[in-house]
Amino acid sequence: MKDKVQELNEIEKLVFFEHLLAQKEITNLVEVAGCSRRTLQRVKKNLLVKLKNALKN
Repeated sequence: MKDKVQELNEIEKLVFFEHLLAQKEITNLVEVAGCSRRTLQRVKKNLLVKLKNALKN
């Protein structure tokens, strides 16, 4: 799992650490990430799929 986290891009890491672990709202991360809320939500969805698949293997 640690290897998978290291493979994430910068926006995925931001969503993982700040939103999923630190429980900050997506809307608060928009300025930091420099992209839209919709993009961050899409990144979150894809990230959760990646992590789910990593746990299966």
